[in-house]
Amino acid sequence: MAYDLPTPARIKALWPKIFGAVDNTTIQEWINIAALQHDQSWIETDYTYAVALLAAHMMVTNGIGAGGQAEAAGNGLDGYSTIKSGQLTLTRASG
Repeated sequence: MAYDLPTPARIKALWPKIFGAVDNTTIQEWINIAALQHDQSWIETDYTYAVALLAAHMMVTNGIGAGGQAEAAGNGLDGYSTIKSGQLTLTRASG
């Protein structure tokens, strides 16, 4: 096993409903960005999948892909503003 990067085809195979319609060039750009975030300090057998996960996470949080989270991020809704459960209230600052 080597420290290989995932391919756009692999990301589409892992998450076809989310990234099946995304252009390969766009996915490759996010793979490259994800690879810059970590060096080869990850375990060699985990590296390729870890980069794929990070690229997928970054794409979805930037509004790329299908599904509610990607759509919300694409519309500028980056999560909750206030959540209340019993005595607990959580509020996220905007921006």
